[in-house]
Amino acid sequence: RFLDAIPKNNNVWALITGHAADPRDQFVRYSADMSSWSSPANNLPPGKLNAPSAGDGDDTDFGRLVELNATIFAFLLDDRSTVNEIEVHNTADEGATAWTSVTQVQSAGGPTGWAVWFDLNGDPAPVIGTQEGVYALDVSASVMQLLLQVPTDANNCRGMFVANGKLYVPTGKGGMYELTLVEAGVISARIMDFPGPDGLISARQGY
Repeated sequence: RFLDAIPKNNNVWALITGHAADPRDQFVRYSADMSSWSSPANNLPPGKLNAPSAGDGDDTDFGRLVELNATIFAFLLDDRSTVNEIEVHNTADEGATAWTSVTQVQSAGGPTGWAVWFDLNGDPAPVIGTQEGVYALDVSASVMQLLLQVPTDANNCRGMFVANGKLYVPTGKGGMYELTLVEAGVISARIMDFPGPDGLISARQGY
């Protein structure tokens, strides 16, 4: 089951499930030719998903990869415990040494959107969208910062993107937020108006 992929040092790094040891685990593979695939010396820690085996349908909310300043960040759904969490792990050496467990944030599901934008300090940061809102990873402090809270919806943040320095966040109801970093600690959120009573048409909602 394919979840995500990013380019890194002339390789494609893919996040997938279906590991032989446990089909529920998320893990990474890399390839230079998209034909032969290799595993890094150290892979992601096992035991994150309570999901069906890899033979079932895709669920792209199980995990995401984001690269920032040569570091790969993995945002992984952990739904094996009582409370669902999105766990954050990173590697600065492409898995030559063990991945670092950074932090986690509670969510009803996995990451629905992702981007590189800013944290509340004004520093570049990996940003993820969830069913509940938008979070930035403060890399220096290893904490998740809530940038935007919205009414819970399984389709919030799908198609989230950055343009002209602003972060655009679709909602599951068909609307859109425009986030602007005004200064350190201050983010403005503007609700964008669209024609029609339901906001964006379904084909433009990002899912």
